[in-house]
Amino acid sequence: MVNLIIYAFVGGLIGVLINYLSDVLPLTRRFSQPVCPHCAKPFSLKGYLISFKCPNCSQKPRNRNFVVLVASIIAAVMVGIYPLIGLNFWLTIPVMI
Repeated sequence: MVNLIIYAFVGGLIGVLINYLSDVLPLTRRFSQPVCPHCAKPFSLKGYLISFKCPNCSQKPRNRNFVVLVASIIAAVMVGIYPLIGLNFWLTIPVMI
């Protein structure tokens, strides 16, 4: 049971990382503070991680963010339960990213 919680948490972190990289890198080509795609105001770290709308324009995030987050959690739990042959969970994580 504890392992499933760890797998889900790691999957959530991977989902946040994938969303961050897909939001920031196409625009700036470097690691920088994420901005709202509608009003171009920067998000705070707390606002980016746990908020479900922009604090400035109240626009909801893209559906892709939720799909990627849920899919990465499901994938991490599935990899934890059914690991790749010859690899454990922690060696499979870089493959997910």
